Amino acid sequence: MEVGTVDPVIAEQLGRSHPLAAHLDDFLTDLANAGKSAHTRRAYRGDLLAFAAHHGEEIGELTAAPVRAFLAEFAELSPASRKRKRAAVASFAKSARPFHQPSDCDSSVVDVVTGRPLRPGPGEAMSQQPGEGVDRLVIAE
Repeated sequence: MEVGTVDPVIAEQLGRSHPLAAHLDDFLTDLANAGKSAHTRRAYRGDLLAFAAHHGEEIGELTAAPVRAFLAEFAELSPASRKRKRAAVASFAKSARPFHQPSDCDSSVVDVVTGRPLRPGPGEAMSQQPGEGVDRLVIAE
Protein backbone atom coordinates (compact mmCIF):
# COMPACT_ATOMS: atom_id res chain seq x y z
CA MET A 1 0.00 0.00 0.00
CA GLU A 2 1.27 3.48 -0.82
CA VAL A 3 2.24 5.95 1.88
CA GLY A 4 -0.68 8.27 2.67
CA THR A 5 -3.35 5.85 1.47
CA VAL A 6 -5.94 4.18 3.65
CA ASP A 7 -6.99 0.53 3.47
CA PRO A 8 -9.74 0.38 0.81
CA VAL A 9 -12.19 -1.33 3.18
CA ILE A 10 -11.68 1.39 5.81
CA ALA A 11 -12.03 4.10 3.14
CA GLU A 12 -15.22 2.50 1.79
CA GLN A 13 -16.92 1.96 5.14
CA LEU A 14 -15.73 5.03 7.08
CA GLY A 15 -14.52 7.39 4.42
CA ARG A 16 -11.01 8.77 4.27
CA SER A 17 -11.97 11.83 6.29
CA HIS A 18 -13.24 9.92 9.35
CA PRO A 19 -11.10 10.99 12.35
CA LEU A 20 -10.10 7.39 13.11
CA ALA A 21 -9.52 6.15 9.54
CA ALA A 22 -5.79 6.80 9.41
CA HIS A 23 -5.30 5.54 12.98
CA LEU A 24 -7.14 2.30 12.20
CA ASP A 25 -5.06 1.86 9.06
CA ASP A 26 -1.84 2.43 11.03
CA PHE A 27 -2.96 -0.02 13.72
CA LEU A 28 -3.76 -2.73 11.17
CA THR A 29 -0.42 -2.13 9.46
CA ASP A 30 1.31 -2.55 12.83
CA LEU A 31 -0.54 -5.85 13.35
CA ALA A 32 0.64 -7.07 9.95
CA ASN A 33 4.21 -6.01 10.71
CA ALA A 34 3.99 -7.90 14.01
CA GLY A 35 3.10 -11.06 12.12
CA LYS A 36 -0.57 -11.31 13.14
CA SER A 37 -2.56 -13.61 10.89
CA ALA A 38 -4.73 -12.30 8.07
CA HIS A 39 -7.76 -13.77 9.87
CA THR A 40 -6.99 -11.81 13.05
CA ARG A 41 -6.41 -8.60 11.12
CA ARG A 42 -9.65 -9.02 9.17
CA ALA A 43 -11.64 -9.73 12.35
CA TYR A 44 -10.07 -6.78 14.19
CA ARG A 45 -10.71 -4.52 11.19
CA GLY A 46 -14.40 -5.46 11.23
CA ASP A 47 -14.66 -4.94 14.99
CA LEU A 48 -12.85 -1.61 14.85
CA LEU A 49 -14.89 -0.34 11.90
CA ALA A 50 -18.01 -1.07 13.94
CA PHE A 51 -16.45 0.69 16.92
CA ALA A 52 -15.54 3.73 14.80
CA ALA A 53 -19.25 4.08 13.96
CA HIS A 54 -19.73 4.81 17.68
CA HIS A 55 -16.78 7.15 17.98
CA GLY A 56 -16.64 9.82 15.30
CA GLU A 57 -14.22 12.01 17.22
CA GLU A 58 -10.46 12.41 17.08
CA ILE A 59 -8.35 9.76 18.79
CA GLY A 60 -7.50 12.18 21.61
CA GLU A 61 -11.20 12.36 22.50
CA LEU A 62 -11.53 8.62 23.05
CA THR A 63 -13.19 8.04 26.42
CA ALA A 64 -14.86 5.13 28.15
CA ALA A 65 -18.37 6.20 27.06
CA PRO A 66 -18.19 5.07 23.41
CA VAL A 67 -16.42 1.88 24.46
CA ARG A 68 -19.24 1.09 26.90
CA ALA A 69 -21.88 1.82 24.26
CA PHE A 70 -20.12 -0.35 21.71
CA LEU A 71 -19.60 -3.34 24.00
CA ALA A 72 -23.15 -3.17 25.39
CA GLU A 73 -24.53 -4.11 21.96
CA PHE A 74 -23.00 -7.58 22.02
CA ALA A 75 -24.59 -9.30 25.02
CA GLU A 76 -26.12 -12.02 22.83
CA LEU A 77 -22.86 -13.00 21.13
CA SER A 78 -20.76 -15.95 22.21
CA PRO A 79 -18.15 -15.32 24.91
CA ALA A 80 -15.37 -15.80 22.34
CA SER A 81 -16.84 -13.14 20.03
CA ARG A 82 -17.31 -10.68 22.88
CA LYS A 83 -13.76 -11.33 24.03
CA ARG A 84 -12.36 -10.68 20.55
CA LYS A 85 -14.27 -7.40 20.25
CA ARG A 86 -12.92 -6.28 23.63
CA ALA A 87 -9.42 -7.34 22.62
CA ALA A 88 -9.61 -5.39 19.36
CA VAL A 89 -10.73 -2.20 21.09
CA ALA A 90 -8.24 -2.64 23.95
CA SER A 91 -5.33 -3.16 21.57
CA PHE A 92 -6.36 -0.17 19.51
CA ALA A 93 -6.79 2.05 22.59
CA LYS A 94 -3.38 1.03 23.92
CA SER A 95 -1.72 1.62 20.55
CA ALA A 96 -3.34 5.05 20.29
CA ARG A 97 -1.63 6.38 23.43
CA PRO A 98 1.53 7.54 21.62
CA PHE A 99 -0.62 9.77 19.39
CA HIS A 100 -1.92 11.97 22.21
CA GLN A 101 -1.20 12.89 25.80
CA PRO A 102 -2.01 10.12 28.30
CA SER A 103 -4.76 11.02 30.73
CA ASP A 104 -7.19 9.46 33.16
CA CYS A 105 -9.59 9.03 30.24
CA ASP A 106 -7.08 6.79 28.47
CA SER A 107 -6.79 4.47 31.43
CA SER A 108 -10.57 4.38 31.87
CA VAL A 109 -10.97 3.21 28.26
CA VAL A 110 -8.58 0.34 28.84
CA ASP A 111 -10.20 -0.38 32.24
CA VAL A 112 -13.64 -0.71 30.62
CA VAL A 113 -12.33 -3.02 27.94
CA THR A 114 -10.22 -5.21 30.20
CA GLY A 115 -12.72 -5.30 33.07
CA ARG A 116 -10.51 -3.62 35.65
CA PRO A 117 -12.41 -1.53 38.23
CA LEU A 118 -13.24 1.93 36.95
CA ARG A 119 -12.00 5.16 38.46
CA PRO A 120 -13.88 8.40 37.89
CA GLY A 121 -12.29 10.70 35.31
CA PRO A 122 -11.67 14.39 35.86
CA GLY A 123 -14.89 16.06 36.97
CA GLU A 124 -16.81 12.77 37.16
CA ALA A 125 -18.39 11.22 40.23
CA MET A 126 -18.10 7.49 40.88
CA SER A 127 -21.30 6.09 39.40
CA GLN A 128 -21.09 2.79 41.22
CA GLN A 129 -19.80 1.37 44.45
CA PRO A 130 -16.16 0.22 44.44
CA GLY A 131 -15.96 -3.24 42.88
CA GLU A 132 -19.48 -2.97 41.45
CA GLY A 133 -20.56 -2.14 37.94
CA VAL A 134 -17.91 -3.73 35.78
CA ASP A 135 -20.38 -6.47 34.78
CA ARG A 136 -22.81 -3.71 33.87
CA LEU A 137 -20.24 -1.76 31.86
CA VAL A 138 -18.30 -4.63 30.32
CA ILE A 139 -20.08 -7.73 29.14
CA ALA A 140 -19.09 -10.39 31.66
CA GLU A 141 -18.19 -13.88 30.56
